[in-house]
Amino acid sequence: MQSSLKYGTHFESNLKYLLKLLYHKVDIITVLFIRRIIMYSMKKINRIREMYFDEGMKVIEIARRTNVSLNSIRKFIKLTDFNTTPKKSLNDSKILPYEAEILELLKQERTSHHKQRLTAKRVFDLLKERHIDFPCSYYLVRKFFQKTRMEFYSLSKQCVPLKHNPGNAQADFGIIYYTNQGERLKGYLLTLSFPYSNALYCQIFEGKSAECMLQGLKNIFLHLGGVPYEMTFDNDRGIVKIEQNTTTRIANDLFLRFKNHYHFKIHFCNLHSPNEKAMWKREFTLCA
Repeated sequence: MQSSLKYGTHFESNLKYLLKLLYHKVDIITVLFIRRIIMYSMKKINRIREMYFDEGMKVIEIARRTNVSLNSIRKFIKLTDFNTTPKKSLNDSKILPYEAEILELLKQERTSHHKQRLTAKRVFDLLKERHIDFPCSYYLVRKFFQKTRMEFYSLSKQCVPLKHNPGNAQADFGIIYYTNQGERLKGYLLTLSFPYSNALYCQIFEGKSAECMLQGLKNIFLHLGGVPYEMTFDNDRGIVKIEQNTTTRIANDLFLRFKNHYHFKIHFCNLHSPNEKAMWKREFTLCA
């Protein structure tokens, strides 16, 4: 018994493991040997077999060089099956009746602060509070919650290929450093890009207020002799406000007056989605 217990880290954990094996009527000697194999990396097992078969070393010499017991080396030499045991699939038949509740909790979670997101332990406690005879273990809830959350967020945020029509433009601010009369200054670069044709126009300002953006767009419109049909903007605080706990955008009056004066359509990017702007990374490099 003592020799078998050395494969674990604690006596109690090994005892529980062996009792579990006895309950399931598993060959303990076979399982312990499998656990011993797992302790050694496949690289080490491969090296032991190379030393024996390719270099012709004796077992006792291999044991001295690798610090592995003689019995283990003999078993590695005789070993023919190197396949790993596949993990058991999650049996979620017990928790499936509660899937709708978990999805509803995830929907509520989307509008909360990131530090107040649900954990598997919290979901487990909530389900136990709501259902007195809740039959699932914490392990089952945790595995199912992790899988459900991954699927939920992958479906809630789909990515599609970007398509830009002629006449559509993108406007954004970026930081730039420039030299004026020998003095290095920090400024803000307003860029208006046309992804369809890769055309790009820039204006430099000392600030990035709404007035600066609208004045820069006006200058570019006058230079072009026309106005884009539709324009994409970032969620800049100077022109748009996002309602708390929602994704609803509310453009301010100054920006709406400018938009209606020049009569163009507007589109705001999703939060934390820079991939929606086709030329965003490249345009500042070109202008700089």
